[in-house]
Formats: sequence, C-alpha cells, structure tokens
Amino acid sequence: MQAKGCNLTPRFITFEFAARGGGIALARSSMLAPEIERARLVCPFDLRAPLSEAFYLIAPEAGQDHPDAGKFRSWLIGAAKEDPENQKNQAAQRA
Repeated sequence: MQAKGCNLTPRFITFEFAARGGGIALARSSMLAPEIERARLVCPFDLRAPLSEAFYLIAPEAGQDHPDAGKFRSWLIGAAKEDPENQKNQAAQRA
C-alpha cells in the first residue's frame, strides 16, 4: 500500500516547502536556527527530542591529512565547544 501525501527529499526541499506554507517538518534546531531567526519557520511547540546519535571526526593515523585538515579540525572543535546547545547537552550529560 502506498502512503498518501507528499514525500519530499532531500531535506532542504522539505524545509523550503514548510517555509512557504506547505506543511510542517521535523528538524534539528541547529540546522534551521537561521530560518527560525528570520521567522521563515517557527517552532510551534517548546518540545525537544533527545538524539541518541553521535558524530565523530576521524583522520588517518599516519597523519596524511590534506594541508588544511588540521585547520578545519581545530575550527570544528572550537565551534562545537562554543555552541550553546552543545554546552547545554554537555552539562546535562555531566549531571
């Protein structure tokens, strides 16, 4: 049996569809913060769902990175440490 309704992929099409009044979408707040700040999208509920997934930054053991990989790694780790949502999650994990 085929599902009824509209199934849009990739995600950005779904978010754009919602922003233009076509419906609702579930997303990570970090992905859509700029759209929410511009009021193109809204959070109708103050509801957050914890995620059980993690992301890992990996590199070859031998250190054969691209010359800019170290700069990117440093930037990414610094940005993650400064992110308010990440800081809140880290504090909750320590509690």
